[in-house]
Amino acid sequence: MKKPIKFLTFLQQTGCNNKQLFALSALLLCFGAIYIYFSSRIVFEVELHTDSKGIAQIFYAGKSQGYTEKRSFRFQTNPKKTTYRFILNDLMAIKRLSLHTLIAIRKIRIDPLESAGKIRLRSVLIEQMGCAPLRFETSDELRLLKPANAITKADIQSEGILITASGDDPQLELKIKPCLNYTLIFALLLSSFLTAFLLVFFFDRPSNSDAFKYTPYLMMAIFAFMSATAIGAFRGPLHADEAIQMKAGRYYKNHWLPPEICDPAIADTYSVYGASRLEKMEIVYLLAGKFVRVLQFAELNDLAKFRLFNIFLFFILTVLSIRNADYRVLTLPLLISPQIWYVFTYFNSEAFAMFVLILVSYQVFSTQSLMNRLLTAPGEHGRVELYLIIGQLIVLGLLFSLLLLIKSNFYIFIIFLFLCLLLKLYRKEFPNPLTALKRIAVIMLIAASVFGLRYSVELAINGADRQQKYLDCVEKMALPLYKPSNDLSKLHLFMRLRDRGVSFNEMFAGRNWGIISFCRAFGIYFFKPAAPDAYYKLVLATSLFFGAFLFFSILFSRNIDNIILLMIILVSSLLLIGLSFRHSWTVDFQPHGRYLFPVFSMLGVLIFQSVKDLNKPLFNFFVIFMFIVSAYSYIFIGFLQLLEL
Repeated sequence: MKKPIKFLTFLQQTGCNNKQLFALSALLLCFGAIYIYFSSRIVFEVELHTDSKGIAQIFYAGKSQGYTEKRSFRFQTNPKKTTYRFILNDLMAIKRLSLHTLIAIRKIRIDPLESAGKIRLRSVLIEQMGCAPLRFETSDELRLLKPANAITKADIQSEGILITASGDDPQLELKIKPCLNYTLIFALLLSSFLTAFLLVFFFDRPSNSDAFKYTPYLMMAIFAFMSATAIGAFRGPLHADEAIQMKAGRYYKNHWLPPEICDPAIADTYSVYGASRLEKMEIVYLLAGKFVRVLQFAELNDLAKFRLFNIFLFFILTVLSIRNADYRVLTLPLLISPQIWYVFTYFNSEAFAMFVLILVSYQVFSTQSLMNRLLTAPGEHGRVELYLIIGQLIVLGLLFSLLLLIKSNFYIFIIFLFLCLLLKLYRKEFPNPLTALKRIAVIMLIAASVFGLRYSVELAINGADRQQKYLDCVEKMALPLYKPSNDLSKLHLFMRLRDRGVSFNEMFAGRNWGIISFCRAFGIYFFKPAAPDAYYKLVLATSLFFGAFLFFSILFSRNIDNIILLMIILVSSLLLIGLSFRHSWTVDFQPHGRYLFPVFSMLGVLIFQSVKDLNKPLFNFFVIFMFIVSAYSYIFIGFLQLLEL
């Protein structure tokens, strides 16, 4: 008993009180229970095609074991259904160390029919957390399924195995040899260690200067997750848009000016919609192209270098959160959604936009920022001070100009900032309002001048009829299913849904626009859904409770300024959601959660302004709980899918 006592004494000497030790022990116990629960789950997915209803059964056994009813599951086949998914999750099996650990299974028997007949087996998928997925769907893979009883013919075709059974109980047997995913196991151990280390501070009530000191550590953990994912997938794009965005960035490796619209030299940058990222006003492709050019000495391919650009942006935010307590609060929303981590993992324009929004938020809302020091400084100054102020205003103007040179759905943040500045003036936060207004006007003028210069260059290259050239190019470069001039009958089924008669209610009830948008804001990776429905239900419930906690905490605080800020954020968020919905309804059905990312930045501002009115332990609970759930999604779902690419 001496060693445990010495260990507890050591923890107490490092600054952990009894309350922190209790919280640490309780949360590690919960984390272990969650890990045991999910690690005991085995997912079987079988794709069967049949012309009539029937009964199928799947058995699983160890190397020296026989097949028994206890280790099987039966299901009814139906012509209207092709995919059958089953989850084995027997916690008592852990005690018995039985076959609910995939590494112990060595053979599987599929009984697709009960009697004579025909059925087509298209694919078999077996997966479990910590093990590499086992997928059988190609012709060579399906040949591993051997007829075992009452099967007269097993014809392997491009659509799967066509099974012809002549008698009762036809059987197919599959020998498997699961292997552990050591990279994933290492990631699990690393994340567990970091979680244990961070939770020591869980119930800590720090001073204002040290508030949320766990944030930088969590940011570093996310940085490690993202780096591992980006490095592990250099073979190809992590997202459907990554390849075409990388081509846009590659153009600026050797160019400073934008190209002519429909220039044959940039034909490979056009999407199926007939649009090129180089025709946008976004500056991210110029910056990323020059970043890659600077890294030309490194022995990495361009895909890796472009991903390093986004990861470098996240690294800067991590360093800022270490150095500055205000940045820790503004970056808190980055911890609660794995979709944000994923967006920073591959090359895209949304990550840069999020980066800009956080930098600008700090300047507008932190009392320690350069902007607020300028706006609260006295109007009288000497010549040297005047030159210094002019230089600072230019720097701020250049920073704010980036708000005009990012993806258009992030423009909602400009409206949000404008309303917040009006609120600051109404609250008389500036000692000399006239001086503050003049300096704000200078910053806005510089930002508008930079945007005007960029637009002037565009007009000089493409002419005053740029918009008509753009429309002509879209018509020329778009694939037939996406040409604007085509009739509805010739367009893709997801195009112009309102014109097709899809109602407002059907967009939510039939098309599930709201559900899909939410899921895509909290964890969809690569080219398919990230997790079972249970994950999204947990995130939805937690998000609703977290939102209610923030809403009522601010409401009951009776702080009028924060209540007004809350209303501004709600209005801005609803406007953004409405614009995203309108695009999906009238143009193209794209319920992408990343279109709603400005809401996360506004949430960071709300927390920053109202942090004194929040219950710290409960707030920390929500943030860290959502981080743990997000880490589960990103590592054990997203990273597992990466292994299949």
